[in-house]
Amino acid sequence: TAAAKEPAENPLEVALAWKRNTLLGMVMQDLSALSTKSIRLEDSVGRRRLMEGTMREMPEISWYDKILTLEYAGKYFSDCQTTESGHALAYELEYILCGKPSDRENLEGTVQRLLLLREAANVVHILSDSTKMQETLAVANLLAGFTGNPGIVQLVQIGVIAAWAYVESILDIRALLEGNKIALIKRKDQWTSSLGHLSDVSGKENAAKDCGDGFTYQDYLKGFLFAMDNQKLSFRMMDLMEKNLSLLPGYQNVRFDHLICEVECRISFAAEPLFWRFVVVSAPAMKEHEFMTEKHFSYYR
Repeated sequence: TAAAKEPAENPLEVALAWKRNTLLGMVMQDLSALSTKSIRLEDSVGRRRLMEGTMREMPEISWYDKILTLEYAGKYFSDCQTTESGHALAYELEYILCGKPSDRENLEGTVQRLLLLREAANVVHILSDSTKMQETLAVANLLAGFTGNPGIVQLVQIGVIAAWAYVESILDIRALLEGNKIALIKRKDQWTSSLGHLSDVSGKENAAKDCGDGFTYQDYLKGFLFAMDNQKLSFRMMDLMEKNLSLLPGYQNVRFDHLICEVECRISFAAEPLFWRFVVVSAPAMKEHEFMTEKHFSYYR
């Protein structure tokens, strides 16, 4: 009997070979250029015992408030593409997202999140493209058709889809880190890799096509940050502010929970009447006027 025909390239083996490498090693052009900065987390806002004030009411955070907060973060905090000198960490938005002590760990955690999101989106693309589904089925038949079991062929096809989506996702992340845009769900003309030639794009110089109407690396970062718990988001932002301030002379021991954020004061003062002596009426002498006023200052209200 004739031997079963095998595909020129097994996408499952290609994806497995890629996964044996470190994630940052697959998506970064030069690992030696990564920041080596790190901070101590033992005394961070989210981990130490905080001083507590007396405010009874906390404001409700709306979705619009959170968007404004993220706009502030994008303007004043750096990321792996817009590093700032004089900061405790170079990849600050990545720290807010991941909360790890070193820039490298935070970047790796961010890339892992990007990979999961891009894989899911690329699987959706493949499933919605009838031509690509026929290609994956053809490869699955070549790999497992000899069993004569449609169930096994279907399982192999699922593996082929996942492998193809994984390779395309690595190319997407390379493109994002190079400053290009990637659409959340790609169109046919925005797809880069070809089934049967996945190993051809393994080199770091290969990246996904730029999607003009897509999202940047910072856009994806802000999407992840928007989904974060509000308290965790604010605490990590305060961590960075504390660490950056502590680098300045005289601010080595700055702590946000030791700062006043709300003041209510009552002020009284007195003054002698300036024109009372010109009033020609019979009245008791007036020595002074007394005034009292109340003021309330708060970061929240």
